[in-house]
Amino acid sequence: MHHFAAASQTGYGVVSYLRAVGVDRKIHCTLIIGWARVTPLKRTTIHRFELTAGAVAAHMDSKLNTELDRKLAQSVFWTDRTSVLKYLRNPAARYQNFVDNRFNFIKDTSDITGWRYVNITTNTADFASWGLSVANFLQSPLWFSGPDFPKMDEKHWPTMPENVVRGELDPDAKLKTSTVFNLTKKEPTFLESIATKFSPWLS
Repeated sequence: MHHFAAASQTGYGVVSYLRAVGVDRKIHCTLIIGWARVTPLKRTTIHRFELTAGAVAAHMDSKLNTELDRKLAQSVFWTDRTSVLKYLRNPAARYQNFVDNRFNFIKDTSDITGWRYVNITTNTADFASWGLSVANFLQSPLWFSGPDFPKMDEKHWPTMPENVVRGELDPDAKLKTSTVFNLTKKEPTFLESIATKFSPWLS
């Protein structure tokens, strides 16, 4: 199963394809499901929308693996946003709640090693995130059959960008700040202890 995820300020979406290798070793890909949503009116960063699309892809994979009456060899997830991949490759970082919740969902629902990078020009989920006219939709072979590379041997698939491989954290990633509390009990001075044992002069 190959899942493509994408987001824009307009919308976000996921499109899933089933890749099958026949007995003649020919590779076939077919559209299984597409999903799209308009982004909320409350604007946020594109990185968060992309991460939300990634969480939807992980959820979609879980549902399809349950519904399809066939054991799948593996699931591959494609995104054109390196920030998503950098989040997933830095599990030790403590992200803020929005990112942390989606990161944990993706981590718990999918295999992190199955997440890969695809160029925006061949990410079919981009149709779902930006929208597509009916005429263009019906005439788009890319949407129905997916890009060419899943129909090839894995050695021809897109490679991961170097900055992702090196484990760099995205500059826009907001981390939780740690607050340290000193819980050591302060011993009262001699005068303070005396003041608490006797009533005030004017009482």
